[in-house]
Parts: sequence; structure tokens; C-alpha cells
Amino acid sequence: MDPLSLVLVVAAVAAGVAGVVWYRRRQVARARIALRQAESDLREIENALETFVRSGNYIPESVRRPLGAKVVQIAEGSLPPIAKVVRRARDGGMRQESEVALRHGNELRRVLENHNDQYVKRVMADHSKLLVDDLKADEAQRNAIVRDDIRNLVIAGAGSGKTRTIVGRIRFLLERKVPPTAILAVTFTNKATEEMQDRLRQMGVTIADREKAGVSNAARGARPIDWRTDDRGLPFLQPSGGRGAYHPDFTLPESGASIEYWGINRAGEVPAGWTTSTAEYKQGMAWKRVQFHREGKTHRILRL
Repeated sequence: MDPLSLVLVVAAVAAGVAGVVWYRRRQVARARIALRQAESDLREIENALETFVRSGNYIPESVRRPLGAKVVQIAEGSLPPIAKVVRRARDGGMRQESEVALRHGNELRRVLENHNDQYVKRVMADHSKLLVDDLKADEAQRNAIVRDDIRNLVIAGAGSGKTRTIVGRIRFLLERKVPPTAILAVTFTNKATEEMQDRLRQMGVTIADREKAGVSNAARGARPIDWRTDDRGLPFLQPSGGRGAYHPDFTLPESGASIEYWGINRAGEVPAGWTTSTAEYKQGMAWKRVQFHREGKTHRILRL
């Protein structure tokens, strides 16, 4: 090989080595930035959970689920590629940082997965006299009664103890010092309302009426109801005038906001066994929406 060719080969090898070194350094620099971001995100998640962990209170699902998804993304999506780059670079300090971040992520993941279940077990033990001795609720009913989310959806068949669960929830709230006047129980029929009121009275719960304050209970399908107070300032539920062409299920008089419950699932279908078809029900829904807009109402649509 002549000297010029040798020089060219050496130069090419040197350029290749320099390129590999530059590429690896660039990978390490990017991994370091990504690691710093992951550490920052984990600290934000930890700060968001701190109040719940310190107090032992229930973490609402609207808070827990997004944080859980973010932790999983960091632990399973962001940190493994970083660890791979760090192992190749043989950077001991950065490798230790990535391992600490991964342990931190897994710890937060365990908190998010277990905290609410631990809360439920603890509260069920604290209120065992009410749940077991007084209500004789089974495991599923006890869980539904004490689960302290913003909204609790309980799906159960006929004769499974739904009324007992709702009555138990009311008793549980009263034991937690929630004012009776802050509790509204709504049923679908007058018969169910009477049954619930009887069960509450048997347990010593005061039912609100024109004479005294207490837990309010009304049937959803009876007539539109407005929240009123009597001349002593005691709250009670007073039916409004008879139905006109259309009234929402609930109306908040002060704000003018109305609430309408739709009896459909996420696919927009009515339950099996209804005499009204999905197509007929959707026609009624469309008509109600027109009435909302025509009246200039603020509306909130809720699916059952």
C-alpha cells in the first residue's frame, strides 16, 4: 500500500472512531436530559400524592388514574432506554441516578395501586359496627359504602341489596359528621322513596320535611323539584308546578343549570329489555337538546 492510501485509510478510521465517539456522547447527553425530566416528573407526581399519603385520605380516580398512567409511562417507557444508554457509556454516576429514578417510579406505582384499597380496608375496620352489626352488609356492599370517590357507580341486579347499600352510605356519611341537610337521596319511584325513608327512620335518621331539617329523599320521576327553605330557613324539597312540555330531571335555581340523565350506555344504546328502542330514545334525546338550547339553559348530560 502506498503512503497516500495508508494516510487515507488511517484518516477514514479516525473519522469513523470520532463519529462513534460523538454519537455516543450525543446519546449520553440526550439520556441525561431525559433522566432529568423523568426525575422532575416523578417529583411532581410525588408532590401531587403527598397530601393523600400523609392524611391517609382516598385518592379520587380522576387524580389517581392520570398519575398512574404517567408513572407507568416513565417506568416502562422513558427509563429503560436511558438505562441502556448508560450501561453502554459505563457512566457509574449516571447509572446510579437512573436506578434511583426507576426505584422511585416503582414505589410511586405501588402507592397508586394500593393506597385506595388500604384506605377501604382501614375504614371498613373502623366502621365495622355499622357495616357488619347494624347493616349486615356483605363485602361488596361494605366496599361500595365506604369507597370515598367523587362519584361512585354501583351496578347490581334486583334483590342484591342496592337500597341497603344506599342507606348504609347515608349512615356512613352521618357517622363521618356530614350534615344531614347536605345529603340528598333520589329514587326512581315513590314506592322506593317510601321504602328508603322507612329504613332510614328505623335507623334513627331524621328525614327532612316542612317541620324539621334532615336527610332529603325524593323520587326522580314524580315531579320536577326545586330546593327551597321554609320561613325558619330550614331546607326541604318542594315539588314545583306540574309538568309542562319538558322539564329537566334536576334544576339548580340559583345558577339556572340543569341536569338530564340519559338511560344509555357508552355505545349510545338503551338497556336490553326496555320497551323503548334505541332509535326512539335517541329521538327523545334530540328533542330535549333542542328544548335546552331554545330556553338558553346551561345543561349537563349524564349517562346511567
